Amino acid sequence: MIRPPVPFDGKYDDIERFVRDCCMYFEVYAPFFQLHSQQVAFATSYLEGMAKDWWVHQRQEFWMGSGWDNTPKRFRYPSWAEFVGFLSQQFHDPATEDVHESKMFALRIGKGPAISYFNELEIEAKKAGRRGDNQERGLMVKAVRLGVPDSYTDAIASSGENIPVTYNDWKHRILQIYEERQKKWVFDQTIGHAQGGQSQQKMYTAATTTSNYKAGGMTSLPSGKLMSSAGPPRDAAMGKWHTVKTKTFSGQGEPMDIGEMRSKGLCFRCHKHSHLSKDCPDKKTHWDIQSVQATEPVTESKVEEVKDTAV
Repeated sequence: MIRPPVPFDGKYDDIERFVRDCCMYFEVYAPFFQLHSQQVAFATSYLEGMAKDWWVHQRQEFWMGSGWDNTPKRFRYPSWAEFVGFLSQQFHDPATEDVHESKMFALRIGKGPAISYFNELEIEAKKAGRRGDNQERGLMVKAVRLGVPDSYTDAIASSGENIPVTYNDWKHRILQIYEERQKKWVFDQTIGHAQGGQSQQKMYTAATTTSNYKAGGMTSLPSGKLMSSAGPPRDAAMGKWHTVKTKTFSGQGEPMDIGEMRSKGLCFRCHKHSHLSKDCPDKKTHWDIQSVQATEPVTESKVEEVKDTAV
């Protein structure tokens, strides 16, 4: 079901809307509106305010009759086209048309969708009575060329082919350019986000590596590489690994098994029974250590290659 048209109260901007609503209603209920008299009678029942007052006086002109006989007069409704013409002529407002014509030239595409610009332009053109002026040098074409950015007109001029002529040509071409630019913008955004994520991942990895180096003195290499690089020297001739024991700094040497020495009750210092490391007779005081370091030269740890001799 379609609702009846909104009443018309005499505003010039509202004439086209009222006529369009009436025509739509006639189309839906066509069996009830076969005659022009039915259509006009229905439309006049929705006039209010100034429009209703106008029709009360205007309908007096539609009484038909001859002045020389006694035949009673009868009322003749105008056709639907005549009624719309009377309505437009009565409530025509040139000042309002000039206002809407100025709005046509003031419209710009801006950041909104291009189709919204054209919809608003066509509405203003209808209110200004210039919707049909859409040819090559028409008012609609002039408004479009002023309303679109220079980048659109430059792109059309640089192409050198299919230059728009009428308003419909300009509308189709500009909507096509707008759609292509929207697709390119979405593509650039997608590629930009992907590249941005990769660069952020690289920066995060570099920052993590630097922090690990500053904190522990080494980079974050896999554990397998760290373990393999910490092994004993390899024999170049036979391919064997050998550990060479040399003199080291005091307090350093091969690692000891604390659990095994504790279970056997051995001293951690001299590896003997019957006393603890803190009571070890071989324990040196601070002054003894200083004297040893002063008199005994310290040799660095080194690794020697041991080659097996062939028998």
